[in-house]
Amino acid sequence: MMERPNLEDIFSGLMAQASNPRQKASLQRIKEACDFLEQSKAAITPTSVGNYCDRQWKGPKSQSIRNSTEFLFAYVKARQGAQTLSRAPVRKNYEPPIVDENLRAYVNLLKAERDEAVR
Repeated sequence: MMERPNLEDIFSGLMAQASNPRQKASLQRIKEACDFLEQSKAAITPTSVGNYCDRQWKGPKSQSIRNSTEFLFAYVKARQGAQTLSRAPVRKNYEPPIVDENLRAYVNLLKAERDEAVR
C-alpha cells in the first residue's frame, strides 16, 4: 500500500514553492483555518476555509482558493483528504419533546386513539 505524504511535508513544500510573500501569508492563513476547523470537528472544504479566512483576515476568499489550483487549493484538498469525520447519529424519534404535561397527556391520548382506530 502506498504511504500518504505527511501534511507538514506538503505544507513546507508549498511554502518553498511560494514565489511572493502574499502567497506565503495566504497559505499560512489557510493552514491556521484548517487547523481550527479540524479541531472543531468541522468539515474542511474550500468554502468553510474561505469563510473562516474572510472573517478572520478578510482573505483569501473561497473563490481565490479554488482559482489557485496548484497552490492553495492543493493544500486544502490534502487536508480534506486526511480528515476523518464521524457520522452523525441516526435519530429515531422525530417528534419534538412536549414540555407541558397536560398537552403531552392529550397528545398521547390522541396517539392511542389513532393507533386503536388504525387497528
